Amino acid sequence: MKQTNLNKYIGCIVGCAIGDAYGMPYEFRTRGTFKTTGEMVAGGAFNLPKGYYTDDASQVLCLANSLIENDGVLVKEDLMKKLRDWYIDGYMSSTGKFIDVGNQTRIVLDQFDYDGTYVLMDDDSQSGNGSLMRLAPVILAYYR
Repeated sequence: MKQTNLNKYIGCIVGCAIGDAYGMPYEFRTRGTFKTTGEMVAGGAFNLPKGYYTDDASQVLCLANSLIENDGVLVKEDLMKKLRDWYIDGYMSSTGKFIDVGNQTRIVLDQFDYDGTYVLMDDDSQSGNGSLMRLAPVILAYYR
């Protein structure tokens, strides 16, 4: 891979973490009840220091690392182990422990940790935008 492409790929992943850190103070807030300053700030629902990212970037990093370690191939068990390690031990977390987890993600990870099986969550009423926020590593891996 050309160094130029590698720098772009790294920039994309780092950009996910930066975007998450910028948005962190506003998570779970009702639209119109806050003003953004354009600056990175501390606080939010998890009272994190300025520059800290949440579960969104942690899961991007887990996915990216899994794809890197498996030569761009999505190995479901490896990804699930990395996500479980994040959820239980804080792997790839900005704080050393998981900060938040969505309900569907928690159910899937709890089931995997319990017996190693995969649960397909297909309740559209519970769907959010999490999968879109975490998609960048897949696009980068399969871009070629």
